[in-house]
Amino acid sequence: MSGTKGFSPYKHKFEEHHYKGISKLQVYYSKRLASSYEKLREYCREELEWLKEIKQRQFYTTSEKIRLNKMRDDYIMDRKELGPKFEGLNQPFGPTAPTI
Repeated sequence: MSGTKGFSPYKHKFEEHHYKGISKLQVYYSKRLASSYEKLREYCREELEWLKEIKQRQFYTTSEKIRLNKMRDDYIMDRKELGPKFEGLNQPFGPTAPTI
């Protein structure tokens, strides 16, 4: 029988380095939250809430893995541009503010 009946998405279990990475993303998005740009603040609130949720669940699906990788890429791009302390990150539109 073909199809997706009985299909369950693959769940990746967190390891210690995943928790460290999510914690770094939470700090990053908390700093982004300080932006005066309202849409960006709402975006950061949503991302922080989602990070908290998956951290508590202790696993993530393949589609969530893609989202985490995108978030990590944004973090890395801003870190390269602004330095490890993300100076200037709280500017209203930020150097690499996501398009919402």
